[in-house]
Amino acid sequence: MPELVWSGRAEGAVRPIVAVALRGWFDAAAAATTACARAIDGGEALASIDPERFFDFSKERPQAVIVDEERTVSWPANEFVLRRTGSRHDLVACAGVEPHLRWRTFAELVAEVAATVGSELVVTLGALPALVPHSRAVPVTASTQDRALATRLGIDPPSYEGPTGVVGPLHDLLGQRGMPVVSLRALVPHYVSGADNPKAAMALLERLERLCGSPLGAGGLTGAAIEWEARVEAAVVADPAARAHVRQLERQHDASRPVPSGDELAAELEAFLREQDGD
Repeated sequence: MPELVWSGRAEGAVRPIVAVALRGWFDAAAAATTACARAIDGGEALASIDPERFFDFSKERPQAVIVDEERTVSWPANEFVLRRTGSRHDLVACAGVEPHLRWRTFAELVAEVAATVGSELVVTLGALPALVPHSRAVPVTASTQDRALATRLGIDPPSYEGPTGVVGPLHDLLGQRGMPVVSLRALVPHYVSGADNPKAAMALLERLERLCGSPLGAGGLTGAAIEWEARVEAAVVADPAARAHVRQLERQHDASRPVPSGDELAAELEAFLREQDGD
């Protein structure tokens, strides 16, 4: 059985962007996978990576589920879905699970999807715990190993050294093959990084919307984001030590250098892609 199984075709897709978010190392508070899943809700199934040789099922266990009164097994899924936006870019995205094994092969399969659909840009979505307050706009940072693209976007090349997730090998491989690839990372408050964070998911999804030029469902997270922030604020106010820590983070945040806005980043990426096409 092939490891990359195609179930659909991307015929007629408009200048597609490929987005990848994987539950695991790079998905604090489930922000990245939540954003990616909402972006492709209702899209067309395109391809999937067979899980058999990529997972230790004693660590990422299949789930027994009942469907139409019959028991079946649901396996860890890395499925690519096509969302036709009707705007300047269609979206092919995978909201999946970071594999345990054969990372180089997994990266090659993702690259094969990107090449087959004619992707103009690959975006990896992630979220990391950081010293940021819950009460401010969610910082979303960008990085790329492509120095020309980094200069164009006004962002720094990656400077992190240390253990990495599968996103690291994926960026390396795509860079070697000349495919533009950018990492977008939401920074989530370290003191609430374990629970789902709809505010951070919305921030990532808004960046995808600006890149694609079309709504992808970020507005549907507004109520959940407001409720999440109110719950966290109530817990912080009730704890004097937490309150003092968060107020200090707020002062540091307000005095820091702002990162490029989502609109600025999207505009520069679009200009870069048009130049690559000679458009």
